[in-house]
Amino acid sequence: MHVYEDGKIDQSEISMLRGIVDAEQPGEEEVRLLLDLNTVLSGADNDPGFAELLVEATLKYVLDDDNAVSDDKLAWLETVIAKDGKTDANEMRILHALQEKADRLPARFASLLG
Repeated sequence: MHVYEDGKIDQSEISMLRGIVDAEQPGEEEVRLLLDLNTVLSGADNDPGFAELLVEATLKYVLDDDNAVSDDKLAWLETVIAKDGKTDANEMRILHALQEKADRLPARFASLLG
């Protein structure tokens, strides 16, 4: 709640968020929280470590054990990213990191890159 109140994400808040996300393999709830924070605070003077945490946690959640992105996980990511009607810089970082790291992506993935 404190993160929303001050309107930006600083290093101490990243440490708190990392404690939540790193406690185990990040699940949908943890990654959705980070993506929601990103949406609400897009354009704020956030510590650069937030983008790193966001990308890292999202990739851990979206990539399957065989280093692929399933249709279901891509559909989930599309929905969460499209919630505010735009794709910001951090969301593009996620997409580019997926393109770089995934061994297999659904064919429609390319359309997300614009």
